[in-house]
Amino acid sequence: MEPEIARKLIKDGISRFPEGQIWADLGAGGGLFTRTLFALLPPSSIVYAVDKEPPSFQTVDKRIHKVVSDFVTDNLDLPTLDGVLMANSLHYVEAKKPFLIKLREMMKPDGRLIFVEYDRQNANSWVPFPMPFADLTRVAAELSVKRVTKLAEHPSQYGGNLYSALVVL
Repeated sequence: MEPEIARKLIKDGISRFPEGQIWADLGAGGGLFTRTLFALLPPSSIVYAVDKEPPSFQTVDKRIHKVVSDFVTDNLDLPTLDGVLMANSLHYVEAKKPFLIKLREMMKPDGRLIFVEYDRQNANSWVPFPMPFADLTRVAAELSVKRVTKLAEHPSQYGGNLYSALVVL
């Protein structure tokens, strides 16, 4: 994916407050979305790039912290978060509702969750537990979140569409 597409998918989910924010990118992988998120946040912000393998991107900025951890099964030792980005990683979580409750406990009131996911129902080896937007909306309503907004869509190179969504707790 190109950086400008990653930017298009997440930019409208970022709070416009000028104060520094603390975010986690769960499933950071190669760091495309981590770097994009970091560039969109106010200058004094911190991003924790979490992945079960050592995140494979290089950074010289000390405000991006790489964390090796399985975000699904491990208790993450992170400060209270303003936001969580999960780009192409929520589909690795089988029990979505308990996981979202766990995320809520890690976040400040009015915390923001940004998801980038495939808008598909059928599982495959790359998307074992899909989370189409309709299902995200339903689960979020069960958790009484303040708002769920579809931010953008983009055709997937693997067929179908990717969507991005903002969930405000």
